[in-house]
Amino acid sequence: MKLRLGLALFLCVAYVALAPQQVAVDWLRGTDFSRYKTYIWRLSPQPVRDVTWNGRIISNVDAQLSAKGLKKVSAAESPDLVVLYIAGRTPSTTLTPDSYANGPSGGIKNVQQNQASLKVYLEDPRLPGVVWCALGTDALADTSEKNIGMLEKLVQEMFSSYPPAK
Repeated sequence: MKLRLGLALFLCVAYVALAPQQVAVDWLRGTDFSRYKTYIWRLSPQPVRDVTWNGRIISNVDAQLSAKGLKKVSAAESPDLVVLYIAGRTPSTTLTPDSYANGPSGGIKNVQQNQASLKVYLEDPRLPGVVWCALGTDALADTSEKNIGMLEKLVQEMFSSYPPAK
């Protein structure tokens, strides 16, 4: 019984620790997304403070928009969409197995991990408000290389449902 309970707890904790990225997408229903061909970037009200990571976010979103047939233009060219992002980082505590905590039977310990979030908004300058938005979250890894890959996958997942199905 104790073994089953311990195994069940371990599996639940492992699932939470290894949970996939989470993405939520919403859009203004009734919008004809086929008419959007061009876009510009607007300065983020909450950008990443690191210039390198700011560039990575923008280049990943640019790549996805380009793959969807949209072209980045200058503001003088009257773009169809305005793009901006908001990034955040929140510390979170998770429970993980600790085989050294309570002797041979093991135990559970709290682990601090940062949760990153990225929100991408597409606005139509001719309409009030946002026509499409996506929120993606994931736990930050311990290396920059892992986080670069995480960002790429997260942005791909966010744009996998753009344009929305009619």
